[in-house]
Amino acid sequence: MNASEFAAAVGIHRNTARDWLERGRIVGTRTGRDWQIPSSEVERVRAELTAQLADAGSKVLAAQLFAKYVHSHVLTSTEALHRAASTLLEPPDDDGFNIRVTKLREALSRWDQSTALVAALAELNAGVTKTSEELEDQREPGRGWLADPDDPDAAATRAMFARDAASRTPR
Repeated sequence: MNASEFAAAVGIHRNTARDWLERGRIVGTRTGRDWQIPSSEVERVRAELTAQLADAGSKVLAAQLFAKYVHSHVLTSTEALHRAASTLLEPPDDDGFNIRVTKLREALSRWDQSTALVAALAELNAGVTKTSEELEDQREPGRGWLADPDDPDAAATRAMFARDAASRTPR
């Protein structure tokens, strides 16, 4: 098959297929201005893309779990900080003041750890957002170049997605 046929079969843009051929990601032979690609490459690339989607999905799940951990850590730190600060309002006793200052220092240290986790979470969230958008582009044929009504490759890919979805629908 040629590069356009391969792109339609795999669900990528023809320019992406040509780029992958140039870089050696897809095995093919150049014949004149076009490429000839063995049909075995379709299954190999589909499996590779499926594995990439699964990997991206697991990264999103890991980020969601990390977000829950950070949220609980911040809540615990906030509560400890409030408890330590409220003890400072109590009347001082013999050794109580030193204990209260120590508790406050511990709470502030925990708060610093929480803010560092929140910063890490914000950075991770940016990566998750980008990965989620890439996943949506892979899963939804109505976005990106596939939405171009004048692109014959996009029309062929949309039709392929429709056939694939119809074949997976229980009857």
